[in-house]
Amino acid sequence: MTMMEWWDGFWATYNTVIFSVGVNAMLALSIYVTLSCGLLSLANAAFMGIGAYVASLITMQTGLPFPVALAAGGILPALVALVIGIPTLRLSGVYLAMA
Repeated sequence: MTMMEWWDGFWATYNTVIFSVGVNAMLALSIYVTLSCGLLSLANAAFMGIGAYVASLITMQTGLPFPVALAAGGILPALVALVIGIPTLRLSGVYLAMA
């Protein structure tokens, strides 16, 4: 078995796991950044979910290419975060975690 045959078999088997680990690592890093500032905000996961939903909806319903869906999946959660974030700027502690 050559290296390319091995790599093709490995990639076909584990590509979903590798992508899931990467996405969850990015989410954990985003939560760690706010925790290192002494704040607990679980809204990062909600914004990631909004972006994933928007990107998949645009791809499946309209058939637009992936780069367009990727851009929309980043822009819409940013707008939602802006709308939610402006009123919560003065919150801290438990109130920030609930917001």
